[in-house]
Amino acid sequence: MTDLQLPEQLQRLLNRIEHVKQCLAQQQTLFSNSDQYTAWLSRLDELKQALSDQTPDALFLGQEIISQLITYYPQLTPLLPRDLLWLLGGDCLHFMPDEEIQKFQMLEEQRFAAQDAKASFDWDDEVSKLQPTQVPTSPSDYH
Repeated sequence: MTDLQLPEQLQRLLNRIEHVKQCLAQQQTLFSNSDQYTAWLSRLDELKQALSDQTPDALFLGQEIISQLITYYPQLTPLLPRDLLWLLGGDCLHFMPDEEIQKFQMLEEQRFAAQDAKASFDWDDEVSKLQPTQVPTSPSDYH
């Protein structure tokens, strides 16, 4: 789970949520009506606000919203930023294969090592270097 005390981690989460909103806009036909689509956008805006305000339950709210989104619309899963699941942690980790979790654990260790050494660490660049794992596309693919 991410440390919201670090401005770059918070901004990273906000950027990933904005990406999810863009994905929803591109896949608007998945929703049975415009009210349903608008409700999801509203929930994502609520999450962004909770994260920005650093409310104590913001990460749990994020886990709930993203888990529900994946459960109700599994076809969206390949479009979601994989590190969003990692950054939110908790229930969202159930939607990641063990191998992918291990890769993100190694990235976190590298980030902490760089932080201790006062060296730079570009999370986005390092995430882009990860070998893509097969992204689950149906509920039965999750562990």
